[in-house]
Amino acid sequence: MTKVLVIDDEPVVREVITAMLAGSGYEVVCAATAAEALELFSDESIRVVITDIFMPDGSGLELLETMRIRRPNLPIVLVTGATTRDDLSEALARGADGFVAKPFTQTELELALAKALDRAGRSERDLRERLLAPTLTSALANAIEAREEGMRGHAERLTRLATRLAAAVGVGEQEIETIRLGALLHDVGKIGIELLAAVRPIVRHHHERWDGLGYPDGLEGEAIPLGARIMAVADAVEAMSASRVYRQALPEAEIVGELERGRGSQWDPAIVDQILELIGSGAISFSRDGLQITEAPPGAAVLRFPGPRERRARRGHLGEAAQ
Repeated sequence: MTKVLVIDDEPVVREVITAMLAGSGYEVVCAATAAEALELFSDESIRVVITDIFMPDGSGLELLETMRIRRPNLPIVLVTGATTRDDLSEALARGADGFVAKPFTQTELELALAKALDRAGRSERDLRERLLAPTLTSALANAIEAREEGMRGHAERLTRLATRLAAAVGVGEQEIETIRLGALLHDVGKIGIELLAAVRPIVRHHHERWDGLGYPDGLEGEAIPLGARIMAVADAVEAMSASRVYRQALPEAEIVGELERGRGSQWDPAIVDQILELIGSGAISFSRDGLQITEAPPGAAVLRFPGPRERRARRGHLGEAAQ
């Protein structure tokens, strides 16, 4: 059932809209003021908003802009009895998805709501593809990297590494696309841009630790989202393998040593084992030119190679057998 937030300072209007929508199968919550609306707005289950343009404690246009900043992809339909061309132009500029003029019929209200939901209801894959267009990702990555000398190319390298590792771990295509977007924008908080709900857990939790000593929420083990656990390992490997203004890139042996030391404490041990296998197989390698990643062919089976731990264990068994 689609949940609708209805905002209007007139009780009769709220009651009429509630009756119309409830009869069509919508779940409705109401607010009489902008302040009350913003409190209810934090409910992530709300899928569409219907609001009056004119409110006693702040105009609907200002409320529209505030809601659009907080949840950029939530459809918002404006209802008013005094719409001018200037009001229409300003509302569209601030992100309104539709208009209904008072008085209106149930059919008119439902049609405006359906159109707004339809525009906002693009598949997650289509939305990711639009967000991954170079005009956005390049601008964001450049804005992030421009803040820190020596970070050029970091987002691109991390994206390739994280998606390669995700494919090796065996996650699905949809999750890989989410991880790809999260990798591109994992430092986006540095420039204050709100992320999509699908990406937010990766961005928020990629600094958590497997042992629960990370931040911001101190999550532990599998309570940390899988995408964030993959990102944490990929981010660490990319950072160790890249030169910074304050140090040179670490050699492969030191990177492997750091991964082994952090296995089961800083990082998910299964994901560390997987990236060690990728390093051991040559799928991920390090050179003077930086991180080198061999892309997995589309649809290829995930191959398992012995990592450093397993190779040492096998050498031990061979040594025992030779004695």
